[in-house]
Amino acid sequence: MEPFHAHQLKSLDWAARQAAFVEKVPDVVLQEVLDCLIAVFENE
Repeated sequence: MEPFHAHQLKSLDWAARQAAFVEKVPDVVLQEVLDCLIAVFENE
């Protein structure tokens, strides 16, 4: 699995970066990311 930086989610400006949809992430990967984010925010 590739690493991700969950601590910078709110700083992303998709319009300024001219981001475009590429593909849908598999549900299992999305769940892992959500689990990590929940753990981060529960500990604040």
